[in-house]
Amino acid sequence: MRFGLTATLVAGLGLSAVAAQAATPPRYEVTAAVANGYGYDLNNRGDFVGQILTHDGYRGFVQDADGFHDVGTFGGGFSAAYGINNLGQATGLSYDAEGVGHAFLYDGGTMTNAGQNPQGYGTVGFAINDAGYIAGALVIDDTSYAFTYPGGAGELQLPGGFTAMSFGINNHNDVVGFATSCAGADCLEFAHFVGSPQPEFGASLMVQQGRQYGDPGPYDVYGTVYGGLWDINDAGWTAGWVDQFTLDPITQAILSIEHIAMLYDGSVHLLGGNLSLHGLNEAGQAVGRDLGLVQGFLYDQGQTWLLSDLLGPDSGYDVTDARDINDSGQIVATGWREGTRYALLLSPVTDAVPEPGAWALMLLGFGLAGAALRGRRPTRAAG
Repeated sequence: MRFGLTATLVAGLGLSAVAAQAATPPRYEVTAAVANGYGYDLNNRGDFVGQILTHDGYRGFVQDADGFHDVGTFGGGFSAAYGINNLGQATGLSYDAEGVGHAFLYDGGTMTNAGQNPQGYGTVGFAINDAGYIAGALVIDDTSYAFTYPGGAGELQLPGGFTAMSFGINNHNDVVGFATSCAGADCLEFAHFVGSPQPEFGASLMVQQGRQYGDPGPYDVYGTVYGGLWDINDAGWTAGWVDQFTLDPITQAILSIEHIAMLYDGSVHLLGGNLSLHGLNEAGQAVGRDLGLVQGFLYDQGQTWLLSDLLGPDSGYDVTDARDINDSGQIVATGWREGTRYALLLSPVTDAVPEPGAWALMLLGFGLAGAALRGRRPTRAAG
């Protein structure tokens, strides 16, 4: 995949200026809520996945048209569902009885191991596309590697010494995530990657960004930028973050790090500091989290809105995170209400537009009412 980017700083950085924006904000309502849960991903049918806290520990779940489904575990005390495709297949992480985590495929009520690591270390699935390919991470000798499943070795080929995770995959099998280079105990150098896997995923052609690769890449909008990508749509647009480092001019020590949300749709859009974008749809709408306000937000055509505000004051929900948005504009999120945390499905509220026949009946009704009023004669009061 080839990129030609121009850096564009979006006007009105941060979410504190939301109230001053001129565009009419959309309206949303809560259409599904799972108590004691976190919401992580959704598909175009409005099915969503996440994690709930039960008496037996954390469990992954799928919420669809048939109701709530606990995905279970591989015999351990933990599971989480992180991704779901448009067929309702889900992936995530589940522990076995020995405490080793495994990526799973959940399909039709059955969980199968989708990340068998021959070295015996753990695996996790973060995203799944409509062909059933899973993007995630595996651990070998205490180093994490991005991987895809099924097919071949399933391992993205990175330079030695690099740790990586793949967070998103689209229906062209393009994978996004982050990689980090560690020096001693410090792991401060991050880089985006976009992988274009070869057939069977035995190897991957990487477009690598970051100064440690010697090629700053299209996302290096400051000159020294690190970060990661959470999601990629079928058009190749990506959502994630960049970290801007302020360095001491003499010692090169890091003085400060600013976490900046970033969306690429042919240009790089920076949404402001202390923000992160997590998911986007085919129209380029994106959702994420304001890390300072601890609020989920919606980004659409240069505008940002806090989701708690879009629900209105009567909803009672405080939306603290937003993870993905589907092509209908539905959003999977996490929020609180009366002291309880919920995994939430938020749906746009659309004003009903009368059908053409209804318009005709309305106009006819107005005409009859007007004729009736015109036909009345004023009466003079007696006396």
